[in-house]
Amino acid sequence: MKTVDDLREALDYPFDAPAPDPAAIIAGGRRRRAARRALVGSGVAGAVAVAVLANGAPSRHDGRPDLTDGAPNPVLVAATAPLTRTAPDRFDPLTRTLNIGWIPAGLIDQQAEITPWSQTYSGFDASHVNGGPDVGLVVEVLAKGRPVSDLSDGALGLPLLAVSHPTEPVNGQPAECLSAPEAPRSCPAIRWQYAPGSWARVSYAGSVGTAPETADAVARRVAESVSLTAGEPVRLPFTLTGAPAAMKAARTRVDIYQSGSTGINGERWSASIDLVTSDSDLQNSGDPSRLSIETMQRPDDPSGRIGRDNAPNTTAAGHPAWRQNDGGALVVWGINGTRTVVEYRNHPGDAETMFADVHVLPTPDDPAHWVAVQ
Repeated sequence: MKTVDDLREALDYPFDAPAPDPAAIIAGGRRRRAARRALVGSGVAGAVAVAVLANGAPSRHDGRPDLTDGAPNPVLVAATAPLTRTAPDRFDPLTRTLNIGWIPAGLIDQQAEITPWSQTYSGFDASHVNGGPDVGLVVEVLAKGRPVSDLSDGALGLPLLAVSHPTEPVNGQPAECLSAPEAPRSCPAIRWQYAPGSWARVSYAGSVGTAPETADAVARRVAESVSLTAGEPVRLPFTLTGAPAAMKAARTRVDIYQSGSTGINGERWSASIDLVTSDSDLQNSGDPSRLSIETMQRPDDPSGRIGRDNAPNTTAAGHPAWRQNDGGALVVWGINGTRTVVEYRNHPGDAETMFADVHVLPTPDDPAHWVAVQ
């Protein structure tokens, strides 16, 4: 998802760096977090709404706003059938079961993340600009029995300090609007029980729903299209053998950018998996010991390098690589045009040994041709 946690993760970089100033980092982080929460939470109540309220939105003959259709990337969501009527106590991070039948047009940066406790689909809207409000769509479903507090508190379109109030059911299930305190009749975010004991939430702010009534209509239409299916495998640009293949998946995440759009490091796509050795680590929804493997590809740059990379200090599989001093992280460039990272988190380990069992696909360019992790 596009949340404060993403910023923390982006800053959690294993490479050598100057000695940090903890006090300055904490102070700066608090300032950035407050600013980002204000931007993310502002939804249509922020700068986007100011430009749009005067425009209004066209309506259909039944009085409901016209909405422009989009479609989620099929690599990120499950197919439509068969549908399930219940939610599991735990999701399998290697299996996509979240289906979203409709999204608004204009989402150029789409992402899916699966953990044992939640599945999330999100995307930045094309109207997003660096330094401006974060606008887009987030759909999050929790496993059965997980508390509402597990839903992230910084989703795109989610009002800051949101106030909940009842609204019409979603597919016959109890639902509530999450509104900005200053706009209590708006509904840019909807939270509902998509199955008994199982919560979901949709939030939206973007170019299709720029007026409050259209943002509300987008959120409701997306919510009404959400369901779980029997599932299909998550597909990644690499396969695993040996020790990594024997570990348990704790998280998968895939980011895909449409033509003409790239990620923060100029990547066209990135994909990652977190692996743990024990069920106790899998149960830990915080930050357990884990092995993280990530691959990304920059268009038209077969070197795979990004601006913040250190100079190579070793080779791996015949490719230039950088090895962390303690062996806990390894970055390898240029394998079929990719940048691949193997990193231990909160646990000592030999990333170079694990890398030998990570096999990037011969032609990983198109996510539609990725394969199930093996």
